[in-house]
Amino acid sequence: MEGCIQLKQTHPDLPPLNQGTISKIEAQYREMGHVRKVPSKRQAVVDDDTKLNLLLALEEKSNHSSPSTGP
Repeated sequence: MEGCIQLKQTHPDLPPLNQGTISKIEAQYREMGHVRKVPSKRQAVVDDDTKLNLLLALEEKSNHSSPSTGP
C-alpha cells in the first residue's frame, strides 16, 4: 500500500494503481533486475524481414491458387 501512496504523491497525473499491480512490478524487478516489457513466452518474436518474406510467400501462393481469368 505504501508504494501506491508514494506513486500517487510523486506522480499525481498518473491513473491510480492498485496494490496488486505494484506487487507484480516489484516482483518482476526483483526477479529480472528491470521492469521493461518483455515478450511473452507464447508470443514469437519475428523480425521485419521474416514478416515481409512470409507475406510475400502468402501472396504468391494465393496468386497461384486462384483460378485464371485469362482473355
